[in-house]
Amino acid sequence: MPILVQILNMLKLISFFGLSILFLFSCESTSNDTQIAKHFSNEELAYPVNLEQGKRLMESKCYVCHNPKLAESQLIAPPMIAVKDAYMSEDFATFLANMKNWLNNPDIAHSKMPDAIDKYGIMPKQHYPEESIELIANFMFRAPIEEPTWWNGNTESNSQNKKQSFDSYEEKGLHFATTTKQVLGKNLMGTIQREGTLAALTFCNTAAIPLTDSMAQVHNAKIKRVSDKPRNPNNQANENELKHIEYFKNQLNSGKEVKPILEEDADVVQFYYPIETNSMCLQCHGNTNKEINSDVVAQLRQLYPLDMAVGYSENQVRGIWSISFKK
Repeated sequence: MPILVQILNMLKLISFFGLSILFLFSCESTSNDTQIAKHFSNEELAYPVNLEQGKRLMESKCYVCHNPKLAESQLIAPPMIAVKDAYMSEDFATFLANMKNWLNNPDIAHSKMPDAIDKYGIMPKQHYPEESIELIANFMFRAPIEEPTWWNGNTESNSQNKKQSFDSYEEKGLHFATTTKQVLGKNLMGTIQREGTLAALTFCNTAAIPLTDSMAQVHNAKIKRVSDKPRNPNNQANENELKHIEYFKNQLNSGKEVKPILEEDADVVQFYYPIETNSMCLQCHGNTNKEINSDVVAQLRQLYPLDMAVGYSENQVRGIWSISFKK
């Protein structure tokens, strides 16, 4: 099956996209901002020392691509401990300026990580609110960032060709969801970068479900992306999945930590996990009178005459991963 071989190779060549400067791993936030703040000058303290808010922003905007639990071979960008090391400076003002310089000009000339660009490619330019960038940069500068398990000496990747062990069914389900998301994301973002959003719509229309099915074969699992507002009718959630979508929406809206849902029988585990929107999603899933360009709206109507997947804002549940696998 050529497409299966292609998928296996993709997992080793996933491109560098998203807000790479800001894509950080989940961090160990200190419980006392005052203790951290006392180490910095008054000038630096002009910036907000709200570590928890910066952490939440990174988790909602950045973990789409940079999950600290992934093996080296599964990353779609360099680990953010490497990004922090490359951009670190003696004072926060310089650190923030360097980050903004890269974000405003994402090219080789403005990067401090040319080797990473050689490996992953140049990220598409992102548009995030100035306040969000400062809060995330503040967290990155002042707080420790979780390192991948392979970062300190253990550089052997967990290849997709090797049998991988998991500590829990939750970890296994998350692995299936994130690796599938990475393959879809790599192809989608690569298409946007090379050919634009209109071409990406054609890619989604013709390749998203086949790629998902191929990853299901890789993992020996059933993998679906379903929604209560599907773009493609084939992605319509069933009654049980609709119930879980509503639960995840309530959890997210109430500010609670969103965790996977597991349902087990004697032989099979059913895994559910939310698909949340970020700023990139809004190019095709935002407001048709605001975020989505008119030519994209026209293309959506042509490709998806029954499209319901618009009108979203950031940090909303657009659907769920519905994955089943044998115990």
